[in-house]
Amino acid sequence: MESTSPQAGEIYVYPDLQWHEFKGWGKLGGWLLGPHASPADGMADIEFTRELFDLLGKQYCLDLDRVFATGHSWGGDMAAVVGCFLGDLFTAVAPAAANRPYWFEPKQGDVECTSNASVWTFFGQNDTHFGRQEHPGQFGDEQVAFWKTLHQCDDSETKLEIGAGECVQYQGCSHDTRYCFYSPTAKHQVPSYFSTAVLQWFRQF
Repeated sequence: MESTSPQAGEIYVYPDLQWHEFKGWGKLGGWLLGPHASPADGMADIEFTRELFDLLGKQYCLDLDRVFATGHSWGGDMAAVVGCFLGDLFTAVAPAAANRPYWFEPKQGDVECTSNASVWTFFGQNDTHFGRQEHPGQFGDEQVAFWKTLHQCDDSETKLEIGAGECVQYQGCSHDTRYCFYSPTAKHQVPSYFSTAVLQWFRQF
């Protein structure tokens, strides 16, 4: 198994989120998720991410074809959001245990993605952190449905050789599109193989 430790030439960046007063939610530390994510709407964090990218580009020699993002929970939300709105910057993103993708819903407004990012979505089979779902994994399924449509995937899929047969790669997609609906004992945590699998995937680009 490949080590998950940093390799020569890799740069890891861990930006801190800000605290906001969210209408109906109260004061929380969280990311602003673009124009359609009320009450967490706003472009400030997306603009910050682009500015951070520009700053790093002035300090380091970056391979612009190998820029990635991942995150868990609200961080997973943000990973998905930058994969859409900053798809011109990010090569691939891996959101884990993210919320229902309300920031991508047409009723909130037209969503125009720069759809260059590959996406690997992770969601636990028993994750109820964000509230009631109509069926187990509904929020993960909704995330994947968005990306499959955006990437023009067909109805076929191939099982990946990780986990317990719970991860798939969709076929016919314009960009690599994957999903792990993992572990019936999993709640809001990531699966044990998450870090290794995601780093191996990022490193193949």
